[in-house]
Amino acid sequence: MKKGSLRLRYFISYLLMLIPICIFALVIYFSVVTQTRLSTEKNRLQQLNYASESLSAMLTRLDDAVQLSELSEKLLQEERMASGWTGEEACGQTLSALEQRIAPGSELMVFRRGDNAAYSKNGRQTYGEWERAFAQDYNMRMSSAFSHIYGAREAALYPLYAADDAARASGLMACFPLPGREGMVLTCLMRSEWIMDIFTNYMGDVPGDLFIYTDSYRLLFSASASAEAVWPFEKTLRVRGMGVVFDTIDGKRCAVLRATDFAHGLTCAVVAPESVLYAQEGTYRGVMLALLTALLLVIAVLSFLLARTNYKPIRELTRYISGGETDAETENELDLIRGRYNKRVLENEELSHHLLELTPIIMQQFVNRLIAEQFSTKDALIAMSVAAGQPFTHPFSAAVYAALGQTDEAGVTLNDLCALTVSRFSTAGCAVVALDLPMEKALCAFVCFDAPPGGEQKRIQELSQRFLRILTEHGTKETRLGVSPVCRDPMRLSRAFAQARAALVLMPENQRIFFYSSVEIPQTDKYIGVSAALLTLMTEGIARGDKESALLAFEEASNEMTRSTRSLLYFRFESGEISSRLIRLANQEHIAYEASQTDGLINYQTPEEFVRNGRSFVSWLCDAFQKRVCLENEKLRERTMHYLTANYRRYDLSIAVAAEEMQVSRPQLSAVIREMTGQNFAQYISYLRLNEFRRLLLETDMQIQDCVTAVGYTDVTNILRKFKAIEGVTPSQFRARQN
Repeated sequence: MKKGSLRLRYFISYLLMLIPICIFALVIYFSVVTQTRLSTEKNRLQQLNYASESLSAMLTRLDDAVQLSELSEKLLQEERMASGWTGEEACGQTLSALEQRIAPGSELMVFRRGDNAAYSKNGRQTYGEWERAFAQDYNMRMSSAFSHIYGAREAALYPLYAADDAARASGLMACFPLPGREGMVLTCLMRSEWIMDIFTNYMGDVPGDLFIYTDSYRLLFSASASAEAVWPFEKTLRVRGMGVVFDTIDGKRCAVLRATDFAHGLTCAVVAPESVLYAQEGTYRGVMLALLTALLLVIAVLSFLLARTNYKPIRELTRYISGGETDAETENELDLIRGRYNKRVLENEELSHHLLELTPIIMQQFVNRLIAEQFSTKDALIAMSVAAGQPFTHPFSAAVYAALGQTDEAGVTLNDLCALTVSRFSTAGCAVVALDLPMEKALCAFVCFDAPPGGEQKRIQELSQRFLRILTEHGTKETRLGVSPVCRDPMRLSRAFAQARAALVLMPENQRIFFYSSVEIPQTDKYIGVSAALLTLMTEGIARGDKESALLAFEEASNEMTRSTRSLLYFRFESGEISSRLIRLANQEHIAYEASQTDGLINYQTPEEFVRNGRSFVSWLCDAFQKRVCLENEKLRERTMHYLTANYRRYDLSIAVAAEEMQVSRPQLSAVIREMTGQNFAQYISYLRLNEFRRLLLETDMQIQDCVTAVGYTDVTNILRKFKAIEGVTPSQFRARQN
């Protein structure tokens, strides 16, 4: 690939897309790792809290049990018995039950000062015997156990040091003086295994060293998960803070987890190396890293395939542009496309010069469509005016109708005169389109212009004077102009054209330019205007091809004009509305007519001549529309039969559904069906279904119920009853008889 090749740039752009994806993947990775660490810390701290609360709850229950009178009563009973074994057994049973209920696995003993008697689950013993029996694993002398028990005046906890290591507190001893029994103390001996079981039950494997100490920082218990302690207790106390705190001492990065029980003033601390506390983090990191790596590889492969696939149309386009003359994989596509583009631009410029010759043709089509009101929207009108080279984007519009006299210049046609007029008439702030009317020896022009507020009438007068001057300069004599009123909506220029023609008809003989707005009603005439109802009746009659009603409405309108006017001039003015309506109706439906037919509606000498020519034109229009209506009715009949034969099996078929899907009215559809079949919609559908039902009975082995549903019926009983009424037998009998 060449340097600067579009293919190379395309692949590099896809590779650059991987950068934000990689950044996003790294953010996800570190977020998951961080959340994993926080979750581990939270879970471990919560487990430590649960374990310390369990130890505190056991001590609280022992304290509560001491307050009960049961144990004191048993001891009092033992003192009063002549034979001491009965009381000893009762006291031992009470201690055993208390141990099982509150502190299973620990050793309970009641010490009595005076005779140094020790009551345990084995009965009464001396303190020395009890110490030898239950405390062989501890250095009781070093622990000062007897001193603590003998001098206990309130509930307290004391450490028990190991027999093999007098510096290691590996057990706990809790002392509770009995209320009301002076000199008697309940002692609970908690071994290291029993304490570790409590923490293991909640934390699983304790991840490091466990320390239990008082709020005065006196160590009560210590244990280590490994043979070598992580940190000494003194270093642990140096790390301040609650919850999970990290610190580095002697090159070791460790985490200290603390949980405090304020009820007994105990603090439980676990010191664990960071690598041990987050042992599972390495596994999570490995899995996450593998997943993200796989994801990035998949995205990279997909990006490569996507770039290759999306480049294929560019490669094909390059080959198409080059005509297959060059290799698109080795050629610089941008240079190739740029060169071909410049070549096409030159060709298009040459073509545009040829297209300029078509502008007059587009202008003629534009004017014809304006006169015939064939623009559905203003945007379409403006778009075609731009194509004609005269954009109708100015706020004011008007129509000018020029009746031309003789021309002095030989060889000058109306088409040439029209083109010359437009070329000289167009000025800044004004757009003009014109059309020659050879049948009428006239020009029709539409002007779209700018004007200051309130100055539009003065502006159209100036433009009309200039229009007449241009025509006169080209050798036309006795040219007369009819000008319509100014309108703000170019969609109304069809009416403006009719008004311009009417202004020319009503022009006094001594004037060259006449404005439709200057028309005055003669005093001898009473202006009534053509009845809108009669015009509507005439138009609807023509559209239906109803010659009788259309002619009747035309004659009524003509009689109204004759009764309301006395002068021929004003009769021509009023008849212009009927003439315009008839001509516009023919243009809208694209019905071709001769110029002589419309000339009789405009150039006449008497009202009777207008009525005669109008009757002829209305009659001719009715015949043309009648042929069109017949053709449309025939097409509707074909559509109806095709639709019914294709859809009569549908369960939801109704005349409303059929009319909506065929886009006709219900009365029209019903009339067509009755005209073709002599039946209404429901009867004809039933007829089609029964015929198909007979065919299925004779030509297939389908079940009768299946035949019923296949033709569109849902009520089996109804069709069976109807079939029997028509054929005289049931469907099964009909099938058997025919077979």
